[in-house]
Amino acid sequence: MTPTHPEDTAHRAHRAAVQHLQNLTEAAWAEEDGTDIDWAELGATAPYDGCDDCVVREVATVVVAELKAGGAIRILDDPKNDPQ
Repeated sequence: MTPTHPEDTAHRAHRAAVQHLQNLTEAAWAEEDGTDIDWAELGATAPYDGCDDCVVREVATVVVAELKAGGAIRILDDPKNDPQ
């Protein structure tokens, strides 16, 4: 995979995280109104209520995935990325 320009990858990661939080926030409001929410279907790693822990967890998950997809980071626990 050829890495993309770092600023492009960072911008995509930022936009993806913002969109993800917007989707989860809308779902959290719907849940408060009595709608059953399938958090996994929305891409959430766990139920989301907008607390700081939820925001950090969800942003980290989305940003790492975007940066990895853009070639900006390597996941070191993947044996093919072992520098040895």
